[in-house]
Amino acid sequence: MARIALHGYPPNVAQRGHDRPAIFAEKADYDRYLATLHEYKSECRTKALAWCMMLNHAHLLLAPEDCEALGKRMKRVPGRQTRHCNKRARRNGSLWESGYQSSVVQRDSYLRPCGLYIERNLLRAHVVAPESWKAAGRRHTNALALHG
Repeated sequence: MARIALHGYPPNVAQRGHDRPAIFAEKADYDRYLATLHEYKSECRTKALAWCMMLNHAHLLLAPEDCEALGKRMKRVPGRQTRHCNKRARRNGSLWESGYQSSVVQRDSYLRPCGLYIERNLLRAHVVAPESWKAAGRRHTNALALHG
């Protein structure tokens, strides 16, 4: 699937589970995804600026060094998560629906609002209460603070 990627413009990426299964059903699932995201940071030359993992999908704001880096990372991270979830559930097959969706953040003025939108997904979905989200320092969303 062709995706628009522009050098120097971070993509806002979303990836949903096929038929919306619980991809992040256990804490180990979140931990595995985050560890893989971090592990491929250098190899795939892509920084994660903000992210949020919901029960059946993930949102990421990435900063790839080049357009090929994005594709490489978005192949490896979900691939490893698929193997992890399939092993846990003793199943085979696709975990994610038709790859990932990506939209380009074209203006610097939208970078911070986009990151905050991603970070606040669990609040909007009423998965966490505002008090616990603030008290935990937004750890519920596993999001990095955006600077600038």
